[in-house]
Amino acid sequence: HFSPALTNPDEQLDSARQIFGNTVVAYDGIRANIVK
Repeated sequence: HFSPALTNPDEQLDSARQIFGNTVVAYDGIRANIVK
């Protein structure tokens, strides 16, 4: 079993952090629109 996450965990973390960050920003934008 070959897992890219094991060969380069830092890169995987950066990708996850970017995706998570974008999701949070989008969610905040949606929530702000609902509150208005």
